[in-house]
Amino acid sequence: MSPKADELEVLESADFDLESAGAQLLGRDVARICKPECLRSIHHVLQSEQLTEELITQINQVINPFEDYPNRISVLLRRFRSGLQEIR
Repeated sequence: MSPKADELEVLESADFDLESAGAQLLGRDVARICKPECLRSIHHVLQSEQLTEELITQINQVINPFEDYPNRISVLLRRFRSGLQEIR
């Protein structure tokens, strides 16, 4: 499958949500360029429910401390994690 076709498939799987598809593609890129010890740290955080919840809270506070986006952030982190796991 060509890179463009693969990216289109990711976009389709995200119901054409550009942010969500972008999070998954970013996960792939991170998996390709990070050193193994860095990837282990990322996986550790994303596999721990407590650490993931803390990360969501921190991201939410940075994005907009006056509104609550944890559900959206959670979706983006799941897509990012999915992209990370595709490259192994």
